[in-house]
Amino acid sequence: MTSSSAQDHIPYGRLVLICGALTASAGVVALLGWGLGLSFLASLGSDRIPMAPSTALLLVLYGVTASLRTYSPLSHNLYRLSVSVHCTGALVAVLLFFLSHQGIYLDAEKLGFAAVGRVDGAPIGHMSPITALGFLLASLSFLASLPPFSNRPWRAIMAWGIACLLLAVSSVLL
Repeated sequence: MTSSSAQDHIPYGRLVLICGALTASAGVVALLGWGLGLSFLASLGSDRIPMAPSTALLLVLYGVTASLRTYSPLSHNLYRLSVSVHCTGALVAVLLFFLSHQGIYLDAEKLGFAAVGRVDGAPIGHMSPITALGFLLASLSFLASLPPFSNRPWRAIMAWGIACLLLAVSSVLL
């Protein structure tokens, strides 16, 4: 097939493209909120804990790679970029999960933004452990969906299973 249509190659390609764009957009809005000093944008609403800058950056990167995933087959460079983003994101997520669980918070996580204080006991500017776990699950699902893994039925089932687990956990937390 020579068509680059998402629906020709990826099941639910249009839905993946839309969700990827929405995910990246939420991250961009939060980063704009941090950059402009508008806490309403950083928290995506009033009276909420602002999204950590590291979380917003990962949302942008994961949203972009999910959107790019709909263009299959990925070029060699886009494939390597997507794998790099998700492997690095998974490592960052695991690191932040364990550090935050121990009450250790890295200033690097704030990406240079001035984020101080607490909201309802949660430190501002740091990723929560459950968010880190969500990024880890998203990375595992994404990586399992990439060729050559997706050509093996059990890998595709694993990718969908992890994605459904992430969706279920997210729904409960919302």
